Amino acid sequence: MGDAEMPDHPFLTTADLAAIGARLAGVDSMKITAIQRNMFESREEIPVRATGGTRRGKYADDPFPKPDGYAGTMPWWHVHRADEVEEWFKRHPRRQKGDGIGGGVRRADAQARQAAHRVAEAEKAVASDLPVRLVVNRAGDQVVVKADGEEFRLDAAVLAAALRLRPVYGGRKAKVASALVREHGVSRDEALTFARVARWLSHAGVDL
Repeated sequence: MGDAEMPDHPFLTTADLAAIGARLAGVDSMKITAIQRNMFESREEIPVRATGGTRRGKYADDPFPKPDGYAGTMPWWHVHRADEVEEWFKRHPRRQKGDGIGGGVRRADAQARQAAHRVAEAEKAVASDLPVRLVVNRAGDQVVVKADGEEFRLDAAVLAAALRLRPVYGGRKAKVASALVREHGVSRDEALTFARVARWLSHAGVDL
């Protein structure tokens, strides 16, 4: 690069920018080529070799800060404008395919996100089996439960036992059902129904 292309003051290299971008994106590293793509996409017009024309840059509305007086063509940036560089990366934090950010996610961050995803999926699965409308009435030694059009007439003592066993087995329906089979002599299918309805009552805050 000739002297005419480089202003007479210190510059951040693309490697410096890669370190800044990686830190802000929460990754261990960021490829220099990814940084160059980001800066390239911040141009208003980008040449298209296939057609000989141009296309609009992905970040044309929010161009990467260019040093004042810079006459060069290489994507290097003035060291005293590092704050502006950081602000630009903060405005474009996405890590999707094609977004110009490389590097691998830190293992601890990835594990935390995976754990949060598993919890969210588990909660979604639990919620999917809960009725929207639940009506509970006591009729002697039975409990009549109406849930979204379904009606169940269940032995009150066994259903109360199912409610009692839920915290013992962490709310796991299969474990509760197995205990009901052992303790009350009901069939496996009946026990699963008791365990299922007990979960509905528990989530609705209904006690017998």
